[in-house]
This record gives sequence, structure tokens and C-alpha cells, in this order.
Amino acid sequence: MGLAPLNDELCMIAHRVMAGPISRLESVLGLLAGSLGRNEASSLHLARALSQASLAVDASAESRIMHHLGLMAIAANEPERAASLFDGASAQSLRSGNSNLRHLIAAGISRHLSGDGDGADSNISEAARIIDEDESSAIEPLVILARSLMGIDRPWLALEIFDEALECAIEAEIESEVDRIRNLLTLVNVAAVGVEDDERRSLRRLLDGLNRVEGIAEERVETVTEEVDEAVDAQLVPIEETWREWRASNDLVPDGESLSVVRVVEGEGGLLAIVHHSDLGGLGIWLPGEAPELAPGQRLTISGTRIKLAEPTKDLTSSQNIRGVIAVESTEALKVSIEAIQDSAPES
Repeated sequence: MGLAPLNDELCMIAHRVMAGPISRLESVLGLLAGSLGRNEASSLHLARALSQASLAVDASAESRIMHHLGLMAIAANEPERAASLFDGASAQSLRSGNSNLRHLIAAGISRHLSGDGDGADSNISEAARIIDEDESSAIEPLVILARSLMGIDRPWLALEIFDEALECAIEAEIESEVDRIRNLLTLVNVAAVGVEDDERRSLRRLLDGLNRVEGIAEERVETVTEEVDEAVDAQLVPIEETWREWRASNDLVPDGESLSVVRVVEGEGGLLAIVHHSDLGGLGIWLPGEAPELAPGQRLTISGTRIKLAEPTKDLTSSQNIRGVIAVESTEALKVSIEAIQDSAPES
């Protein structure tokens, strides 16, 4: 009886029952692939997840998946496709009774990148209205979006979004959030290399329209921004003590403390992982030959091995925002973990 064929109606019911779990599985696989920098594989898994979520009639899942697909489209330099996906995510969020704030902002960024200035202005204006209604509720969606942009190696975009999140936290007078965003701004400044060009300046002008601060709040934003700049400058000064002999890794990084991977640079004979430590600032870890699969957004722990620490060249210091280069005796001692970026509940 268990192997008896089903009629069309029962077959559709069976497919819908299975669609939810399959969609969640494909979503997890897509997110894992994305966290490893395998964007093509990530997009494939997420497309399958979206198909199953549609069959299961799960608007919240469809919204999350389309948002992640939009991020992959930005990473692939396909801004028009990204805008369409973020529009879909926004519509599904509203359908399920959730906020569409980060989808609107992402759609606005995508339209700006594609040259659709009017469309970008419309998205950002609508997002600004939502933020103005409740700055405190806007903080987490902004932080989630900024961290997601860092995960696809778009730190300049993330920097602008973190700035807006900081303004919201200051206006809402939530000091714990101000401190958190201050630390994230220090991190993203290491990742955002190069000079601010015309495109970045125009994007900043666009995103400045998300929120306006005045009076005491504006003064506080300027103060915190100056503190971030001072911290970044201090973390760009070359480390005073370097060593050419092998020494225990905890002479530099205490056991159990992790480093945030902000960028991976391929070179002859290996790769240079650009990482950030909250106290030490930006560092480069040189990994010749076989090495763990690294991508922006991961966490890296060094323990139980020995390291050498060298001063970076002037070129590396200026091009990668690092103050020291680490050689690791045993790459097997590197532990890679993925820090999940949680969607808020309800979705934002």
C-alpha cells in the first residue's frame, strides 16, 4: 500500500508537505556556500530553495531567499537583477506582515549601481519614511544589511549603512548599540581600502537621505565618528615588536580570541588573509600552499601553534590597511567558524 501510486491531488499535497523542509535545507546549503565565497553554488542552492518555498506558500521564506539571491547578484555585478530580487523580497515581506526596510534600501543601492537614479531615490525615500517613524526599530535591519554587504566583499557599501545605523542608535539614545556599531565601524574601515571615488561619493549622498540628524544628536554623531577615526589611525601604526623566530601564537593573539576575516588576497604561492582584531587592528596572515577555505565574514582562531610576526611593507600597509604580517607554522591549527547573521523576528 505504501508504494501505491498517488493521484494528482494527493501528489500535490505530498509535494507541498515536503517543500518546506527541502526549502530550509537548500537555504542552509546556499548560505554555507555563500559564507565560503562560492557565490555560484550559493545562488544555485538558493534558487532551488525559492522554488520549494513558493510551492510551500511560505512568504517569509521567499522574502529571505530572494534577499540573499539579490546579494549574490550584487556580488556578481548584476545590479538590475539584484534590484528585481530585492523588490520581490520587499513584496513578500509586506505580504507576510513584516518590515521591508532592508529590502528597500538594498533595492535602492542596486538601482543606483545600475544607473536608475529616479528608482533609487524612490526606494530610499520610502525607506527614510519607515526609519523616521521608529529609529530604534531600524537599527537591527541596517546592521544586518551592512554585515551582509561585508560578507560579499562590499565594505564601502557596508560603511555607509553602518553610518546610518549609528545615527539611529544615537537618536534613539541606545548606548549599547552605539558601542556595538562603533566597533563595527572600526572593523569595516580596515576592509574599505582605496580612495573614495565619484561613485562612492554619489552613493553616500543617496544613503544620507535615509536619516537626518540635527542639534545634539548631530554633535554626538560627529564625536563618535572622530573616535572611530582615531581608533582606526591608531590601529594602522605598525606593531612595535616583531619577531623572526617561531613563538607561541598566544604571544600575539590570546587563545580563544577570534579574528574577523575581512578580505582574501591571492598571490604567488599562496594567499594573504586580511583579518581584524578588536584590539590589534588589521593584520595579514600569509598562507602558502594548502590553506583553509576563507572568505569575508568568517571568524578565524589561531591556537596551539607557533607564529612569526613581520612588519608589512609600505605598499601592503597602504593597500590592505594592515599593521603586521603573520606566518603560521601549522595551518592545521587555524580554526574557521561562520558567524551567522540572524534575521530579526519578525523579519526586518
